[in-house]
Amino acid sequence: MPETLSATLSIDEFRSALETLTDIQVARLIKVAHLFSGGTGLDPAELFGVTVERALGGDRKCPREVHPLVFLKNAMRSVAWAIREGLKGAPKVVSLDTTMVDGRPLDIPDVRRSAEEKLVADVDCEERRCAIENLFMDDEQALMTIMADADGESAESTRAMLGLDKKAFATVRRRARNKINRAYPGGWQP
Repeated sequence: MPETLSATLSIDEFRSALETLTDIQVARLIKVAHLFSGGTGLDPAELFGVTVERALGGDRKCPREVHPLVFLKNAMRSVAWAIREGLKGAPKVVSLDTTMVDGRPLDIPDVRRSAEEKLVADVDCEERRCAIENLFMDDEQALMTIMADADGESAESTRAMLGLDKKAFATVRRRARNKINRAYPGGWQP
């Protein structure tokens, strides 16, 4: 009786798939990790490493019908999201160092946002991110371009990551801009 394959790659199969990745493919994955690593406390290479560790540890399983490159990109997005979610409730570390003037501490006004202002800004930012992701669910190139712009990536590095020439990249950006303008003709309204 023939043995049936599971729906996901085994750890050994995934490890073998990883070993076949070229240096260029790994560099592109780390470039993609740069788009997702914001707010995680990890640099892009660390996010890539954590994702690979979780896949090799069996926590994340690559579906057999999904190319390992696509799986890793999606897994990095998911891992980054989970890390950011876990950090939301964590207290922020604030330095307790004080500057002394004439033997007394110098009181410096706190210019940071209040907890309420930060909460409103965080909710608005998350709503915008979700709206953009939903709007471009069917256009990954446009979504990656927007995310790269938001992270301050240069057009050159974004083009290289997506494998686009200048003309194709301009077309993707125009397509994204037009879609946003059609969806939000008066600008963002939560």
